[in-house]
Amino acid sequence: MALDDGRQRGQARYLRGLEFRLGPWAPVGEGRDHDHCGYCWAKFSMAQEDLHSGWTDTAHEHWICEDCYRDFADQLR
Repeated sequence: MALDDGRQRGQARYLRGLEFRLGPWAPVGEGRDHDHCGYCWAKFSMAQEDLHSGWTDTAHEHWICEDCYRDFADQLR
């Protein structure tokens, strides 16, 4: 991935080393009805037009869409 990719905003500092798994999105926590990809800001929710699955850490705090995970997986290891 090119260093000037606009999706990169230093996420590797806090995402590197976390264990990510592919799975369905579900609301976690009271009042939390959506999440965003940590890179491209795509929206995860139950709404039909949003993403319904992606890569998440074991605490379900960070979500990454499949395209961005593929593009940045090497940086996350």
